[in-house]
Amino acid sequence: MAPTLARRRTPVLLIEHRGVDCARNPRQGFTLIEVLVVVAIIALLVAILLPSLANARDQARRSVCATNLHNQLVAMRSYARDYQDYLPWRGWFSYSVSETRHEAYGGGDKSTKVLVNLALLLGKHMGQAKAPRQGVAPGNEWEALFCPTTSVQYRTENLKDLWTPPPPDENNWTPGGYNYALPMAARTGAPKLALDVYPRSAGKLSTRWMDVLRQKANSSSDADALRVMPRGMQPLVMDWVIGGVKPPHGRYGVNVAYSDGHVKFVRYNLGADLTSGSVNSFELWYHAMKNP
Repeated sequence: MAPTLARRRTPVLLIEHRGVDCARNPRQGFTLIEVLVVVAIIALLVAILLPSLANARDQARRSVCATNLHNQLVAMRSYARDYQDYLPWRGWFSYSVSETRHEAYGGGDKSTKVLVNLALLLGKHMGQAKAPRQGVAPGNEWEALFCPTTSVQYRTENLKDLWTPPPPDENNWTPGGYNYALPMAARTGAPKLALDVYPRSAGKLSTRWMDVLRQKANSSSDADALRVMPRGMQPLVMDWVIGGVKPPHGRYGVNVAYSDGHVKFVRYNLGADLTSGSVNSFELWYHAMKNP
């Protein structure tokens, strides 16, 4: 009987021994110093990565903006085929998408608006089933006419007055998202001033504007360069920076779409007074022309 009793007691003794071992070696947690070190490391990593993530987001928006501009150029070629090589009507302002008839044509009705500038490309020229029409709320087809950086701000706020003008004391035009055909700047592009506001084919500007560009040239060599510059390299559309708004891609450059079909980010220090028709605005356009 003794051996049998000894065998039965052995497991009990082992269990008691293990329980004593666990009691002698309790599990330890993190100390306060260790927690603070981990938090500091995480904060450091966040501080390092956040600017990179922000830059990546800005680069992505700039790329989408460039795609918008390229699609506009493709649409312009389609438009020109249908309208005897003419590009869309240049409104009173380079950044509007609709204006009252009085504003756009230099006279007429002030109670309704007509589409101008890049808005005339919407419809079949941009691969859409129908062109915008009065009484139909603007949809996603307008996205291509707004830089993604400012789309929410400008598209959402502006298109609500696309067809019906606001009260008399406010603007008689609906701002868009890009500057179009800038050399015909505000107050110089209306029929009442006897200028052609239908920019002719995608590769040309009028002789009048080439003369003005030569007068603005910084040197005789610049003027000579303008004379031999291919007419297919004119900047037709750029980010909406002219008209007193905040540059969408920072103050050191703009996306520019050229009439030969390519889009480029042109580096330029965007200073103050980029109002329509100002000298600084013209110099920006001139700089884009010299750096296609």
